[in-house]
Amino acid sequence: MNKKHIALMLIITVLAASSLYASAPWQGQGQGKKGPDSQMRQKMFKEMGLTKEQVKASEEIRLDSEKKMIGLRGKVQEKNLDMRAEMRKEPVDEAKIDTLINEIGLIKTELERLRVHNMIKLHKLLTPEQKSKLQEREFQGGMNRRGDD
Repeated sequence: MNKKHIALMLIITVLAASSLYASAPWQGQGQGKKGPDSQMRQKMFKEMGLTKEQVKASEEIRLDSEKKMIGLRGKVQEKNLDMRAEMRKEPVDEAKIDTLINEIGLIKTELERLRVHNMIKLHKLLTPEQKSKLQEREFQGGMNRRGDD
């Protein structure tokens, strides 16, 4: 696996963590930037030597992404509820179920596309030195994970 892929995987991990915490209980309860996700990002930004401008741009990308992901996740949940209701009907309309499955798949594909494009946007913010630090960080994380298995 080349170094670009490793760096992109780490950024995806951070974005995925961000999206998981978007609906976490501490969000919107007056803690602002004090949640664990923010602390993890701030520590990583400091270790990589990001400038204030890079941090600001990264946060804008993340917030924009979270807003879009919230809407898409809501659509997935709505379609899942529709499917559950269809499954309870007699007789079950299999064509309608298949349509809902396809719609859910399209929305999930859009979520993945959003994650990957945000990862690319974040990667473009980094200097070559920062990309190197990110790759080293990912390599060390990978080594630690392998040792835990």
